[in-house]
Amino acid sequence: MQANINGKPDYENLEVLHKNTLPSRAYFIPAKDLRENLKSGNGKNRDKSSRFYLLSGKWKFRYYHSPMLVEDEAVSAKNELKWDTIDVPSCWQSLGYENPFYVNNDFTCQAIPPLVPNANPVGVYKRTFTVPKRLGKDVYLTFLGVATGFHVYINGKEVGYSQGTHNMSEFAVRDF
Repeated sequence: MQANINGKPDYENLEVLHKNTLPSRAYFIPAKDLRENLKSGNGKNRDKSSRFYLLSGKWKFRYYHSPMLVEDEAVSAKNELKWDTIDVPSCWQSLGYENPFYVNNDFTCQAIPPLVPNANPVGVYKRTFTVPKRLGKDVYLTFLGVATGFHVYINGKEVGYSQGTHNMSEFAVRDF
């Protein structure tokens, strides 16, 4: 499934860098009060904050050789038995889904901006979780290390999109 504006996929649309993301800010771990902030070491012991819930761990994962091959089922709960399970955070190249590569000055493919080659690997990640009540009424989903662009879905509904390798992206997800 490919979300798009003006008939173009988000990742090829020069008018789209982000959809429904919160404004950029300095990274910090929220805390209930000053005492809790000090107890969490100003974020060094982030699990000590009652306003933080880490989603690292085992996730369902599906690798596609092209964004054109991503199926509609990727955003639904169907057929999860066909999916692999991987640890997040991780790098799918180090898990054998693709050959690792290092680039310091050239693209890994012919660059014709804004077009993206069809042979462009895509990973789809899924995780079931329940938001703990202790987080309060405002809930934010923060991504710290995605390469390069990604769509976020919750309960089958698109939350938003962001791109920019390893830039922090946040979404307000209470309504989802």
